[in-house]
Amino acid sequence: MKPSEQRWPAQQAPDDFADRIVQAGLKASRANFAELEPPARRTSSRFFGRAALGWGLAAAVAVGALALYLEKIKAEVAAQTHVATRTQVELQAVVARQAHEVKELRARVAELQAELAARKSRAATQLSAEIADTAGKHMMGRPPPARPATSRPACDCQPGDALCSCL
Repeated sequence: MKPSEQRWPAQQAPDDFADRIVQAGLKASRANFAELEPPARRTSSRFFGRAALGWGLAAAVAVGALALYLEKIKAEVAAQTHVATRTQVELQAVVARQAHEVKELRARVAELQAELAARKSRAATQLSAEIADTAGKHMMGRPPPARPATSRPACDCQPGDALCSCL
């Protein structure tokens, strides 16, 4: 319809006057509405965006704290492992040294036992020789060697000495 053919609502018949006014108003508002850009859709995404940002930030802080904690634990575990390994190596060295000392001591004990057995056998042969010699001397009429009557030493004190302990 051309603008010249359009009629104002007042020029129309009164029966559809109200309908035409409503139609014209709707048509004008649709034209105005078509010219305007639609406003950004307003939903609760702003809330969810902030909440998601907050949760994301909290998760990042938690992951960072966990990473720092794990690094600290890893360093402590490495130090403990190093100490345990060093202690184990030291203990193995001590055990090896003590095992060597035990072998040396057992060898020394074996030597001493052999020496003791040799001394015993020599002492037994000497004793049997002395017994045979003493028995032979008694048989020939010689008296056995004299023994002291007591095991105390002779007293060299002056008679009547008050400090003498052997009287």
